[in-house]
Amino acid sequence: MSSILLKIEEWIVKKEEELAKEGKVDRDSIQKQIDALLLYKVNIKDKCNKEIKDLEYLIDKLHWTKAYAIKCKNFLRAQALIN
Repeated sequence: MSSILLKIEEWIVKKEEELAKEGKVDRDSIQKQIDALLLYKVNIKDKCNKEIKDLEYLIDKLHWTKAYAIKCKNFLRAQALIN
């Protein structure tokens, strides 16, 4: 969530808190907001975990590619010394 959206959400929650202290907010509407945010949290977490797995895969592939490059360079050096 961007910082501007977070600030807006914080302001809304603060206003609802003030209304709740005066008994002017329905408990069920607050629970619906909590449920929606919990679902949003799960979705974000799942998306981030998938992206992390994708990045780990790419990093592993690059490590293997680097190892192949080192192996090839060493092989070519050894060949040059032999010839």
